[in-house]
Amino acid sequence: MIPETIRNLMTARAARMNVVDSLDRWAREKPSAAAIVDRTRIIDFRALDGAVWRTATLLAADGLRPGHRVGVSLPDNSVFSPVVAYALARLGAPWLLMPTSDPPAVRLALA
Repeated sequence: MIPETIRNLMTARAARMNVVDSLDRWAREKPSAAAIVDRTRIIDFRALDGAVWRTATLLAADGLRPGHRVGVSLPDNSVFSPVVAYALARLGAPWLLMPTSDPPAVRLALA
């Protein structure tokens, strides 16, 4: 269950179309349609939307707020990359992808 204050924070966006609005629409209209396909699994829009809400809730509970900048470093081609990207978009937090193949010094310099 998502606390009401966090849900309000995550949904208090300007009235403009963004990538999260698109995910919400697909999760409502085509919940069983494939959203992410990799070599080992197919994730439908219902599961993706749920994972995004859970991730956004955890990030908000840890203090992430709209406008906070976030560096994301996940394994290349990770199925979790879109989940994190959508969760950060849902919270209004701009993010920068920092590939794990970059040396740690480069990732720290960007942080």
